[in-house]
Formats: sequence, structure tokens, C-alpha cells
Amino acid sequence: MITDMAPGETMADRLAAVLTARIRAGVFRPGDRLPSVRGLARAEGVNPQTAVRALQCLEDAGLAEPRPRSGWFVRSVRAGVTPQPGAGTPQPVALPELARQILTQRFQPGLIAMGAAQPGPDLLPITTLSRLHASALRQGGADLLGRYSDPAGEAGLRRAVARVLEDRGLHCGPDDIIITNGCMEALDLALSVLAAPGAVVAVETPAYYGVLLALAGHGLRVVELAADSQTGVSPAAVRAALAAGDGAGGALAACLLSPLVHNPLGGSVPVAARQEIRQDLLAAGVPLIEDDCFGFLHGPLSDPRPMLAFSGAGDGGLLCGSVSKTVGPGLRIGWIVPGRWHEAVLQASFRRHLSHPAPAQAVVARFLDSGGHARLARRATAEYRRRQEVLVAELRRQMPQETVIAEPRAGMSLWLTLPDGLEAMAVMAAARHHGLSVVPGPLFSPVGGYASSLRLSVGSVGPEDLPDAVRRLAAAVADFR
Repeated sequence: MITDMAPGETMADRLAAVLTARIRAGVFRPGDRLPSVRGLARAEGVNPQTAVRALQCLEDAGLAEPRPRSGWFVRSVRAGVTPQPGAGTPQPVALPELARQILTQRFQPGLIAMGAAQPGPDLLPITTLSRLHASALRQGGADLLGRYSDPAGEAGLRRAVARVLEDRGLHCGPDDIIITNGCMEALDLALSVLAAPGAVVAVETPAYYGVLLALAGHGLRVVELAADSQTGVSPAAVRAALAAGDGAGGALAACLLSPLVHNPLGGSVPVAARQEIRQDLLAAGVPLIEDDCFGFLHGPLSDPRPMLAFSGAGDGGLLCGSVSKTVGPGLRIGWIVPGRWHEAVLQASFRRHLSHPAPAQAVVARFLDSGGHARLARRATAEYRRRQEVLVAELRRQMPQETVIAEPRAGMSLWLTLPDGLEAMAVMAAARHHGLSVVPGPLFSPVGGYASSLRLSVGSVGPEDLPDAVRRLAAAVADFR
């Protein structure tokens, strides 16, 4: 029975603390099924709603996860990625000279493609998009092909995006949205209007290499915020970066975060921490650039609200998103909700291109309006979760015991650290000879860190092919042992 509650503590908080203590003590071990909601309520003398809230607190803390039609289970508890030397100190971005060559090799024919975080053809709505494309051209082909589209994007697509974001708790209208050439262009536009060369931006690390390339292109320095594969970046890390500023008495130019689904780790910042970080950034007057590229893959029972939803779309931040990870990267449809920087972002976009292809915008607008995207995102999220579980099991079975697996909470990737301090760049080259593409850790660091880490992505690799993919990786590692 729940007793001895602290002042201000709710019954759900207390029950969550009790369950946490039992997990830490080994009463419930990783993979164990937790008591059912009804069983927990009966045993602890609480109502079922309180039991559900307590279990959700464990989920927010990365200790438990719900499984459809199976109940709640203890997750494997993994330590966060260790910050690299220099973390906390502003640093220029220095990606390896081989970055472009490495990224090109991800798409080499004949390789099992674990190097690119993109959906495979089996998860793309190709038949539906073909039908919508034919319908759009049949009904309005002369208009779609015979003019340049609005520089801000087609009104129909902006309305559809606004509705999708509204469903996730972010209140904005079509006039608040600017269509971009994917999420990466949206992030690049945000950096271009917020930060002058030499300015300092706080970024979670390991960081997506596309973001690092954009930061380098604008001549910016970065402060690293260590992220975790379960709970993402912590409020304490953000507060420390805000206090340090640019290292010369000035403030950060921006804070770039991906709170719903971190790439490459797959962590998701708990809702309470999202609120806390948002308020800290507002109090410090530091703009938030929210990378929501993977946000639709947040999971069916996670709180789907972007961090900007806790303050309003126009209040001190910019949200960048796309349908690349769900509908398909080849469409190149993204968006930015730039808030008070709307005019500056629109002008910067206009200098790059006068308009975006109208037919692709029309197809995506129709797909979003049909409700098909929500169904697709749910299906993809469940499938990626299944593939990640298979991948983790195969890594544990086939890789050396010293391999460290940072189990992801969401998304389509997994981060691991190789045994014996093996160099990721060398293992990447060996893996290619064994027919497998992976991405080495140094590409995710502004200073060439994570020398022994790899990102593995399951978007294009089905569960039936994952055992063979891991066999090839294990063979590449064995070449050096």
C-alpha cells in the first residue's frame, strides 16, 4: 500500500518512485513484465488511473515501455553517451575530410543499407501517392504545371501541415508556415537568420552530420549538449550551456534540439523536461530551433507535443519538420514555422529559389488531408520498433560481449560503441567489403569524437535481413581482433 507521501507529492508520483526503487533493486529486471494496471491498482490500493499515470512516469524516465496488447515491461537501462573532450567549450565544426565520400558510399549498390536513416520502399505509400498524383494532374494539371507556386508554399499544403501540427498540440495557421526543400533546408534557414559567423549555437551530441555541415557552412561554433538514448538532452545540460553562454560574456545565438526523436540516439525528452527546457530558454532569451524531422515517429503512447507547443509557435522559437521519414525523402517536402522571424526566413528562402514544385506539394497536401499520414506514421513507428528489437537481440547474440548498445527509445536508428577501442572508420571500410554500409561516429561530432562508435539504421532493412546484416558487421569487427 502507498504510504508516507512527501508534501506536494501525488499518489502517482509516489507509486512511480516505489516502482523505480524496485527496478533499481532488481526486483523487476530488464525485459520483465510489470504488474497489470488492475493488478497494480489492487496491490497498492490506488485507482487504475493513478496506476496508469505512475507507469507513464516510468516511461518518461526511460525505465518502462508499453507494448501493444501485452502490458508494461522494464526497459534495458543504458548509460547515456559520454561527452567528448571539449564538450561545454565553444568549438568550430571540423568534420573529417572524408565526410562527403563516406556519405556517398551509403548508397553504393549491392550493400545492405544500414548507413542511411530513411524509410525503405516497403513502408512507403507508393500506390496511394501514384493515385493522388494522377488525380491532382487530372483535376488541376494546367494550374499546377503552368505557373510558379507561392514562394511560401502552396496554400493547400500549408493548411494541411497546420492541421497535422494542431493534432500534435502546436497551434499555428497556414500563414505561419513556410514550405522548404526538406527539413534540412528549414534548419539551414533558421541558422542563417539567427546566427552570424562566429556565433555559438548549443547542439545535442552526437549530432546529425547534416546539422554539423550546416553549422560549419555558416561559420558557427558549437557547444555540445550530451544526449541520452532514452531521455534525450537533460534540462541540467541546457542550463549549464545557457550559463556559460558564448564563452566571452555573451549569450548563445540559438539552441538546436530534437526533443521528440533524437538522431542518431533515438532518445525522447520526457514531457516535464521538455516544459522545463522550454521555460529556461525563454527566460534566457535564447531562440529554440526545434528539429522535428523524426517527430512523427514518436510512438503511439508518447506525448507528441513539440517543445514549442509549451509556449506557442511564435514565441521565441522555430520548428522545422518534414514528411521525409514517413511519406518519402524523394518528395523533398519540409516546412518551417518561424514565428517572429517569418519575414526574414521568407526572404532568405526567396533568395535560394522562387518557388517549390507545385505537383509534389499538391500530392502531399491530399495525403495529409486524407488521414493516411497518421495511419502510415503509426504503422512505421511500430515496424521500426520491431526491427530495433530484432537488431538489439542479434547484436547481443553475434557481437563481442564488450560491445556497448545504446538502446533507442524511438526513431529508426541505433548507436553502438565497438569493443577494444576499435576505430569506427576502419570498421566501416571493412564492413563495406563484407557488403554492409554503416556510418562512423566521427561524422556525428563537431570535433571528430566518438571514434569507436557507429550508427546503424533499420529503415531500409527488414527484420528478416537483420541477422545477416549483423553477421556482416561481426565479421568486419573480427577482421581486427
